[in-house]
Amino acid sequence: MPIEHGKGGTTITGDSIDFLQLCAIRGAVGLEIKGLKRRGRSAYAIAKETYGLKGNRDAVYAWLCARVDELRPLQEHRTVEGGREIREVEGKDVN
Repeated sequence: MPIEHGKGGTTITGDSIDFLQLCAIRGAVGLEIKGLKRRGRSAYAIAKETYGLKGNRDAVYAWLCARVDELRPLQEHRTVEGGREIREVEGKDVN
């Protein structure tokens, strides 16, 4: 399922929702490693529970980074420009 870009904004559908959640958790864990704190549960705890991970923050962050790198090429982007739909996977047109 694609990430669709249009004049009204961006629409995220299907598997792209899970991918962007993974990216957000990865970013939050990275910020926690650098010393930023958040209220409530830590991103580290959320990542461990969501993905069933074990280990310290660095190990969890490394797994999240590897998973994002593994899934990134599979994301499809759709853009409508001048009434023409452009589809891209891995930065290449697939029209």
